[in-house]
Amino acid sequence: MRTSILFFLVLCLAMTHARAQDLSLTKAPVLIELFTSQGCSSCPPAEALLDSWGMELFQAKKALPLAFHVDYWDYLGWKDPYSSSAASDRQRNYGTFFQSNTIYTPQSVVQGQVGFNGADRARAQLELSRSQATFPALGLLATMNGKSIHAKISVPVELVHGTSNNPVLCVVLFENGLTTSVQRGENGGRTLSEDFVVRSWKQMTYSDLKKEKEQTLSLPNPGVRPSQSGVAVWLQDPQNMKVSGLQWVYPLSKN
Repeated sequence: MRTSILFFLVLCLAMTHARAQDLSLTKAPVLIELFTSQGCSSCPPAEALLDSWGMELFQAKKALPLAFHVDYWDYLGWKDPYSSSAASDRQRNYGTFFQSNTIYTPQSVVQGQVGFNGADRARAQLELSRSQATFPALGLLATMNGKSIHAKISVPVELVHGTSNNPVLCVVLFENGLTTSVQRGENGGRTLSEDFVVRSWKQMTYSDLKKEKEQTLSLPNPGVRPSQSGVAVWLQDPQNMKVSGLQWVYPLSKN
């Protein structure tokens, strides 16, 4: 009888420990990057997918879509107001990783691992399901203060140990509900509504950060509306481009 009671107690303790581990291992949100341009006529369908399906995933905290506007379409007659050479360089880095000789828009990249046509919803859903993983999230507090966005970030040791010797910390300011009347170029005469537009961002290697529990970083504020804007952070391994620790704050509060 005593043996049975002891076995029952051990079994209960094991089940309780297993449940506690399950609670700590929640599915992490997935990063979906869209490389796009207002000067490309093929991009509006991909952006519409972000605005609809991507918004559903965002609201359910299953994924964060981000639209990086590249600048290599600007010479065709319409300068995308959200474009940057940094976004083009980021896409080129993915091209090198994917061993591709060309880059294009619209291109989606899921969790830094695979690239495909950004308007292909079926492919996007497939890659999203393949990218589900569990890992601790970065700690993040973000506020707007005048012309700057301040982000206080804490990096779990487990995340760093799971990457190469010097992972990259990415910090992004994004804005929803943007509308642009395009005057020239392939989309001339159209009014584009865009969400998850990257407005400013920076990245730095982990070795460049102060070796403290928390990091406080600043991003320039190009005039975003706090109620429609957010800050996202993640770690990325430069050796295999894997994304981990994705976290975001939305909407922003003002100091």
